[in-house]
Amino acid sequence: MDHEKRFEYTGPRLPDPGIVPCRYQPQHFKEQVDLESDVFYEIRMANDIKPYRLSESSSEELQGVAGYFADNTEGFYQLFHGETLIGSILFLGNYIQCLAVARDWQRKGYGKRLTAFAINRILESGYSSVALHTLPGNDRAEALFAGLGFREVSGPSGREESLAAHFDRLYDALEKSSLLTEIFAEVYGSLAPDETVRRFSFVTNRDLVDCVEALHLPPGADLLDLACGRGGPGLWIARATNAKLTGVDISRSALRQAAAGAARFALPNTPAFKRGSMTHTGLVSASFDGVMCIDALFMAPDRTAAFAEISRILRPRGRLVFTTYQDKFAGAVGFPTEDEHRRLLHDAGLTVERVQETQDSERLHRGVYGRWLRQRDQLASQMGERAAGMLAGEAAHATGRLDDGTDRQSRLRRVLIVCQRRS
Repeated sequence: MDHEKRFEYTGPRLPDPGIVPCRYQPQHFKEQVDLESDVFYEIRMANDIKPYRLSESSSEELQGVAGYFADNTEGFYQLFHGETLIGSILFLGNYIQCLAVARDWQRKGYGKRLTAFAINRILESGYSSVALHTLPGNDRAEALFAGLGFREVSGPSGREESLAAHFDRLYDALEKSSLLTEIFAEVYGSLAPDETVRRFSFVTNRDLVDCVEALHLPPGADLLDLACGRGGPGLWIARATNAKLTGVDISRSALRQAAAGAARFALPNTPAFKRGSMTHTGLVSASFDGVMCIDALFMAPDRTAAFAEISRILRPRGRLVFTTYQDKFAGAVGFPTEDEHRRLLHDAGLTVERVQETQDSERLHRGVYGRWLRQRDQLASQMGERAAGMLAGEAAHATGRLDDGTDRQSRLRRVLIVCQRRS
């Protein structure tokens, strides 16, 4: 959300807060919804977050909330007094997403104690810092967190931190699945990149060659792979161009795998992999000759901010090359049209040089998604049910029917977009 404030704790473990919260259980879903509906009503209304009460969500939305709660029980704790729910806290990795204390139990120290409980659990898990965000106008929360030692910092948004937790789980699971690699290789055939590119995207060997040609990088140029994932495409292109590579991703698991896999490419310059988001890279302005991004910019919570960040870190006349998805018709499947992409990029100081459809993308998508659905059980046996469910959910959504009866895949196009930063 715009104007939210980010806070970070980097101190030691705190004294035992003296409470014993319970892991969230689905039978307490209604109590949790009622708690959040009451506690967050005013702040959601002040920031125009609809519905103002969580309980007023549609039945479909509430099903999604229930699934989200159930998927995150490892960091979701509720505090009861007898049988009454008086507070809760939800953290994902090292990110505290939500703290709620019932009105009748506020100003009694329970918010501070729940936060201290979460801090200690996070630090005990091996993290060195704890992050959270507050909404505009939430002065009491800011004072509470400041009193515990949090300080305001810049960095990824709350939505980006939540996305990071999702991808950390997925990338951890990918390491366990040889079947996923086999599916991509069998569907792609001659279009598959070489085996060193341990990608998790729909990139083809043709895409990689097109990226090399479009970037126009001289030897020794500075190249950024934004949302680099496990790093394969960026490492391949750095090897082909003899560029100095930096990879940025929000997922710690992806960065760990990218750094571990870099040795396969024997690059003359050791690549650097850093944590950051598409809107907050933490990199120096005008420090890159080229930026690449494979199948990720469409997931940026704020595309305007992401393109502005790319423009900021590109040198004058530097190029951005990325693959993404576009609606063939405005409003069809929720992606920008080509005209909308051109406008967003122009407003960020980037001139579009070329937009081209990628080779055979609809057939490849249908092939991979179909295999994910048909082989869900086999994937689950390697990756775990949660990760296999993520893949199956994506596949079902991507190949599902729209209101007019057509399927989603027939209404979108995967494209390679080449831009240059205006001087």
